[in-house]
Amino acid sequence: MRNTPHPRLQTWIGLLAVFLAAAVGGCGPKDPLDEVLSATTPVDLTFRRSHFARTLTAEQVRDFDQAIIELKYDIMAFAEAKGSDAITSTMLEKIHRLKIREIIGLGLSAKLRRLEIDREKLQEILAHNTRLRTRPGDYESADFLKTVNSEQGQRLEKILGDIKQIRVKLAALQGLPAHSEPTNPAPPPPKRVPGGPSL
Repeated sequence: MRNTPHPRLQTWIGLLAVFLAAAVGGCGPKDPLDEVLSATTPVDLTFRRSHFARTLTAEQVRDFDQAIIELKYDIMAFAEAKGSDAITSTMLEKIHRLKIREIIGLGLSAKLRRLEIDREKLQEILAHNTRLRTRPGDYESADFLKTVNSEQGQRLEKILGDIKQIRVKLAALQGLPAHSEPTNPAPPPPKRVPGGPSL
């Protein structure tokens, strides 16, 4: 005759199974973008990136890598640090203990700020060019001016498209609908150090 567990033991086993199932369900995978990055050295950054890259989408990994580049560019452009090691160290100070989504957001915001500057400059150039006039019969200059305006117009269109795409990504990072305006999409740049390189 097969031995059967005591009824009370069966009850405890059942309760334990329910508890474990609830615990496992409650500890399910969270959004990988909410993972906090702890990296104070380039080696730390490489190791942590290889870890969370397994849970992010290919696009999110590209956005993270691009964010690192954009942050380094910002540091260099606004003369916050000089030299490769110092720039990397400053960048790590900015992203240490931040969530992945926050790091991507910082990079997107830095790129958005740069594109907005490019947009303003290009619109000023186009506005100036529309006031230019060539001499009557100077078809060569007229054709050249037309070509320049066309190329600059295409470049402006590309910049506007990139700006729109970044705003959509920033809104998505904040859990907003794609047509919504992200909160603080492009924070002001750090104070420029006199003599620092210009954008």
